[in-house]
Amino acid sequence: EGEGLKVVTANNGADGLRAAYREQPDLVVLDVMMREVDGWEILQRCKSDPELRDIPVAVCSVLDEAPLAETMGASGYITKPIRQADLLAVLTRWLGPLRPAA
Repeated sequence: EGEGLKVVTANNGADGLRAAYREQPDLVVLDVMMREVDGWEILQRCKSDPELRDIPVAVCSVLDEAPLAETMGASGYITKPIRQADLLAVLTRWLGPLRPAA
């Protein structure tokens, strides 16, 4: 939010999917390790749904699984622990130049 972005969070995959449908975000940052439904399943659902498939998804994980994420349709990959510079680089790639919040 400090970069002038509206940030919407979700506590689990089901809430994240509902938020994606409702908000139609410019980008989704998706954690792989979640309870109930993992991030890979959420990524698969997003990329197979006509309403969500064009939304870029940046996957983040403690494991280095960038090739799998790319194969599944992810637009970017961030390895945890997430450094602010890495996150901002992914955001800038998909959203363009960021501006500090007023």
